[in-house]
Amino acid sequence: MWLRIAIGCPLGCGQFKAGAGSGGSNERRPENATRFTSTIYRCPELPPSSAPFEFLAGEGRWGIPDPDGDFGPQPIDARKTRLSNIVQETGAKTIHYLYDFGDSWDHVIKLEKWFDNTTTEGLPLLLDATGRCPPEDVGGVPGYADFLEAIGDPTHPEHEHMRLWGPEQFDPNIIDRKALEVAVNALSEIWKPRRRTTRAK
Repeated sequence: MWLRIAIGCPLGCGQFKAGAGSGGSNERRPENATRFTSTIYRCPELPPSSAPFEFLAGEGRWGIPDPDGDFGPQPIDARKTRLSNIVQETGAKTIHYLYDFGDSWDHVIKLEKWFDNTTTEGLPLLLDATGRCPPEDVGGVPGYADFLEAIGDPTHPEHEHMRLWGPEQFDPNIIDRKALEVAVNALSEIWKPRRRTTRAK
């Protein structure tokens, strides 16, 4: 599956994870818009909040550090930065977003262009899309390949089982453009910057 989306900056890593889904500065750039090409093996639906994830760019890793530190070198806390910070700090034009370490879905996020002094009204915006999202719990890239092989071959021993298990009349090349637009438009509320409130003393 491949998407091209225009998004407004700033966008937090946690916000991206909530849509799909680095310690950085607090600089806000509300007048910038960014266009990303996202070539992904899993669609950016709302993943469970407990699902592990990491962003990889340059030599850096961003994720949720293990509070006990039992799993080797810890990633930078992704809750304290934004994707724009990662791009600016590393100079990377490609970011890998790894989601669900069991199935190892790899979202390849490519920065195509940074637009300065543009309005963020109406963003995010779906510009283009190809391919269909793989079924949930299909078993990662290898499992998805096995699934496609089975449903595409009536003589395959798992054909009937996979046909009944997966979405009805699944075609990896057919996309529901309207449904994708609705999903991307809904992200505008999730990704909207929150106003800080001052507590009364």
